[in-house]
Amino acid sequence: MPREVAIKAVEGKVELIKAIAEEEKRKAITEAKFKGIEEYKASPEFKDEVTEGSSVAYVYGFNTCKARLHRLVPKLDLSHLNPGDSDHESGGYSPNEHQPD
Repeated sequence: MPREVAIKAVEGKVELIKAIAEEEKRKAITEAKFKGIEEYKASPEFKDEVTEGSSVAYVYGFNTCKARLHRLVPKLDLSHLNPGDSDHESGGYSPNEHQPD
């Protein structure tokens, strides 16, 4: 009987050690994933992707707004409005120019 109790106690400890090892393995994997994500977020490739994605979203939103405005005011000429064109390049109004005296 004492031998069976000792075996059960050892088996319980083995299971506990396995559970702890499995938890530590999961924790290490999670930490490695987070580290990889942080390294990628600090990389120039990530910054380039964010910049490109932001530009695409901006142009999409701009064109959507322009289309809605055209539906509201169909006679309004919006052909000179293009995303990416600066006021200086398109000959548009600049707040620094034509200021009242």
